[in-house]
Amino acid sequence: MNKIASYKIYLDVRTKRKKDNRHPVKLRVTFNRKQKYYTTKFVLTQKEFDSLPQAKDNTVLSEINEALNEIKKSARNAIIKLPEFSFDLFDKSFKSPNGNPTINQYYLSYIGVT
Repeated sequence: MNKIASYKIYLDVRTKRKKDNRHPVKLRVTFNRKQKYYTTKFVLTQKEFDSLPQAKDNTVLSEINEALNEIKKSARNAIIKLPEFSFDLFDKSFKSPNGNPTINQYYLSYIGVT
């Protein structure tokens, strides 16, 4: 049985705080207790990040929330499409324009070349 990777949008408070007390928002992917972080273009305060689910329509926070939901959707689709999860294949699938790794990419990852 193939194990499935998990993913979550994450406010990275471990990083050095900016002058305006904001932190980068990242996508965290976990597989076999190993985590990898993918940066997004968003930087928020803890209060802004906590209020994302309750953001009202047509506000900046609601637009950010929608964009982050699209990132999660892309991550979920990339994970589901992989026959067997590896971070290398996920990187290629998640970052590729059509979201599909090539047969060659899958093979190279399988034999451990990439």
